[in-house]
Amino acid sequence: MSPINFENLTSKHPKLRDTWAFLGGWISSHPRVQSISLDRLARDGKSIPAGDLAEALGILCSLGAMREVYRVMDYDNSLLEGEYETRDTIPPRLPDRLHQRYIDTSETDIVPAYRLEHLVNGQ
Repeated sequence: MSPINFENLTSKHPKLRDTWAFLGGWISSHPRVQSISLDRLARDGKSIPAGDLAEALGILCSLGAMREVYRVMDYDNSLLEGEYETRDTIPPRLPDRLHQRYIDTSETDIVPAYRLEHLVNGQ
């Protein structure tokens, strides 16, 4: 179960009702996921307008339920291990998923992701 109270969020931000339902369902369906890439959310929530998704994620970040981090994709479009607070903290080289070679991060995509945090106030 998600520590985020989506019913409360729906009552406070009713315009985002469908977005809250999508995010609540997505998080419940992926209990082991600790950070969510924006690309994946947009792909999985095709019916959710991008502006609504961005607004909802911004609200969750402002409440402390999530925080924005950056992740690096390898040449096969898979996310590599590690989350970075800023683009500047990403090392110039990282091991690939199988730790068989190193990837030059200047040649790959750096994507925003959202790290799930626990809410203290049940917002």
